[in-house]
Amino acid sequence: MSSCYYGKLPFVKYLLSSHELEIHADLHYNDDSALFGAVENLQTKIIEYLISSQELEKHINLDKNINEIFDNLIKEMYIEDKNLPSGDANGISINKKIIDIIDYLIYDLSISPTEHIVQLIKENTKNNYSEPAIKRLNYNLLYNTLIENTKITTNDKKENKKIKI
Repeated sequence: MSSCYYGKLPFVKYLLSSHELEIHADLHYNDDSALFGAVENLQTKIIEYLISSQELEKHINLDKNINEIFDNLIKEMYIEDKNLPSGDANGISINKKIIDIIDYLIYDLSISPTEHIVQLIKENTKNNYSEPAIKRLNYNLLYNTLIENTKITTNDKKENKKIKI
C-alpha cells in the first residue's frame, strides 16, 4: 500500500475502495448486492485484524498533527445511507467502526483528543441530527467513547480534568 494514504484517509474507507480489502478481509464477492450485504461484516473483520495484529499503527501516521488524524476520522463517522428506511435518523448513522479506530487510538495507543477535537465532536453531534432521541443516543456514544476517562489539559488550569459535554 502506498504511504501517501497514511494519515490522510480513514483506513477503513481506503480498504473498502481498493483491492486491499481482499488482502485484509480474505473475502470475495462476485456481485454488488452480495458486497453491499456484507459491508458491516467486512468492516468488522478488518478492524479485528488491524487491532489484533497492530497493523493500524502502520496505516495512521502518528507523527502527523493529532488534530488532523481525529478530524479526518470524525468527518468519516457520519454515513449517509440512502438504503435506510425513511424514518431512520433521516438516513444518517454513525460508522461504529470508525469509533472503534478512535477508541483504539485513545485507549491502546494512549493518544488523547485535544480540546479542539472535543469541540469538533460537540458541533458534529449537535448539527447532524434533528431528532432529539437520535441526538442523545449518538451524543452519549461519543461521550462514552471519546471523553469519559480521557484527561484533557486546559490552558487556564495547570491540572488535568475531564471535559464534560
